[in-house]
Amino acid sequence: MARLGICTTARSVAGLSYEGQSLYGAALELYDEVLLIDPREVTYKLIRDKEQPEIIFKGVSIADMNSLLIRSTKGIEIATAVLARVCVLLGCDVVDPVERFSIGKASKVITTISRFNSNVGTSSYFCFSSESAIALFQDLDLQGQFPLLTKPVSGSQGEGVLRLNNLDGALNYVRIFFQSDGFSKDPLLVQSFVEFEKEFRLLIFDGEVLGIAEKFKKRGSYVANAHQGGEFVRSDRPDLASAAVELVSEKGLLGVDVGLDASGNLHIIESNRAPQWHAFEKALEINVAKEILTRLVGKMRFSNSQ
Repeated sequence: MARLGICTTARSVAGLSYEGQSLYGAALELYDEVLLIDPREVTYKLIRDKEQPEIIFKGVSIADMNSLLIRSTKGIEIATAVLARVCVLLGCDVVDPVERFSIGKASKVITTISRFNSNVGTSSYFCFSSESAIALFQDLDLQGQFPLLTKPVSGSQGEGVLRLNNLDGALNYVRIFFQSDGFSKDPLLVQSFVEFEKEFRLLIFDGEVLGIAEKFKKRGSYVANAHQGGEFVRSDRPDLASAAVELVSEKGLLGVDVGLDASGNLHIIESNRAPQWHAFEKALEINVAKEILTRLVGKMRFSNSQ
């Protein structure tokens, strides 16, 4: 069955622009089904070890959608960008290149999608409306998935990370997160709660590991960030170094947080383009700034010698 999605906040065909109505009318002659998709009403399930993400609109899977048309994105930029990127993963023909759709400050969205594609991320879920979030949490409760973690998509240093222990707590959080109109420009990001056996921070510059520190949580905390009281201790793990380098960008500075679960599986927890390194360099007894700048000068000298 051929299925077309038209990305819009219009509630009916009558609410579409002239161009949108023209596209809808012509599509009815060529497709078996034409959906008007408000991207804020879409839920995403990026489950580790599954080959494809799940994408749900109004309780129905649209993972088999063949084509997606996107017109205006005003006011729904991030929701549209997520829809376009996940549709591309599913093999859907998105009319415009995804680069057109800016994700803005919500950097965790892009990295979470890319980690799913590499099968190194923790199972993650996105939604943009209170109705979708309630349905998501009810479904996860039926599957016995609590506890869960929720975190701000533009947060850092472990701030704003919350553990949701049960459905009642999750529904209370939904009411706070979405406030009065039931929608949010930023997605609600939920992840499976994994008790990592070990956690590490790696600093990587232009594909070279500057050092590795093992992270130890403060008693009673479920995040190991230094800002949240975590302790850093020098570690020698060349296996993690080689694995992390293969899984992240080869260009620029990255602070990469890695976790190992009870089965020894590697999870990329975080990949930060502007990492803080005070606790890191104290643990490793190195000057991170000098390490970075020395390499920059070395590249400049190499270039000038050509």
